[in-house]
Amino acid sequence: EGFVDETRREFRMLVEERHPELLEHVRAADEARAFRGPGWAAAFCLALRRLMEHAYEIVAPIEAVRAWPIVVNVASDKNKKLKSQLLQPSGTPTTFARILFATSSVDPMVDVSLPTFVGTDFNGVKRTLGLLNRHIHEFSVPVDEAALDLAQARAERYTLFVLRLPSKES
Repeated sequence: EGFVDETRREFRMLVEERHPELLEHVRAADEARAFRGPGWAAAFCLALRRLMEHAYEIVAPIEAVRAWPIVVNVASDKNKKLKSQLLQPSGTPTTFARILFATSSVDPMVDVSLPTFVGTDFNGVKRTLGLLNRHIHEFSVPVDEAALDLAQARAERYTLFVLRLPSKES
């Protein structure tokens, strides 16, 4: 309970001060959760996923990642595996490319595995939200408010972490 309350307070303060555009996703999750009408769990989970994805629009905008020398070089590279890790078939950078971009200003000597950790954490939170939605919707598992609180806190904590990554300008 302390983790959830602390996370919510810290997250809300940062978002209200520096990224108020993210509040729409938080409000959407809160409204879906309060409404409990048809499809509320999917709407709740989608709002939290959008929250995390929107953080990447802030710290790793698609156009900036697309113009990043690493991505530009890979786009012309013949290594199909590397290209598929960084670029979707449409040429849009993958989430992994955006994670690399967002974490590239952190000294690799400090933590060479940071992009792997951030990517694994991102996928873990997304999967948790998917499982939560599936259990509520498909399997009609009774709603556990503590599980909803924890899922929301995890998504918000992840977003908070991403927003605090040092920017390329610093």
